[in-house]
Amino acid sequence: MKKKVAVLTYPVKHRKTYDTLSLLKANGYNDVNVYAVPFSYRKKVFPLIQHRPEMNFQIPEPGELCQNLGYRYKEGELESFSIGNERIVLIGGAGILPDKFVKSHIIINSHPGFIPNCRGLDAFKWAIAEMQPLGVTTHFVGGSRCRCDH
Repeated sequence: MKKKVAVLTYPVKHRKTYDTLSLLKANGYNDVNVYAVPFSYRKKVFPLIQHRPEMNFQIPEPGELCQNLGYRYKEGELESFSIGNERIVLIGGAGILPDKFVKSHIIINSHPGFIPNCRGLDAFKWAIAEMQPLGVTTHFVGGSRCRCDH
């Protein structure tokens, strides 16, 4: 039996979310709830080169994607959702999570860069620009540990 999954994301076209949801479906995960929280970009940095070309035109909006995949989709603030702690939470995009949420859930994030060398949005591209090692970090958020009953 497949585990119950919750995916945190943004209510905008987002490649990481698209790939995550498509792979969950391809691997037989049907009990997936998707929660879209508002996107807020904190840094006001203008890149030296265009590093986010508009290639998302082929990706459906997240609500439409979830409908096509048969997943439940809700938009709102994180605090407005009732995400059961029986669900494994995957990060498609979420910003900083409240401590209470982190302590009560198993949360997994896959990040395109070696933490702590390259953190934040576009870390992989910044690693190239700053000549850091390239790689991916997958980790439990906040020191969460996978419990055997899940």
